[in-house]
Amino acid sequence: MYLLGLVVGIAIQSLIGSGLLYAALKITKNQGTYPGMLVIAAVTTLLNLIPVVGPLLALIAFFALLTKLSDAPFWPDAVLIGIVYVALGYLCRIILLALLATAA
Repeated sequence: MYLLGLVVGIAIQSLIGSGLLYAALKITKNQGTYPGMLVIAAVTTLLNLIPVVGPLLALIAFFALLTKLSDAPFWPDAVLIGIVYVALGYLCRIILLALLATAA
């Protein structure tokens, strides 16, 4: 049962992350495909599961894959995409928490 929950959680996080990453790509007016952003989100989600060094590996993989799978050079486009991606994630969390708070 635990494994099923882990797989479902990884799938949901990858789908949401790829959507936010694709939105960040379009906001910054860069070119890339949704399947490419899905690969980036899935790889970084899986790397984040590794204790201690996982987040650092995920950050390195994020920028390496982003520069490879889109037309964005590392500086300034890929960094800007990363900033917009994190900002959109926080905005979605705030909206979700506000909706959950008003539902109760």
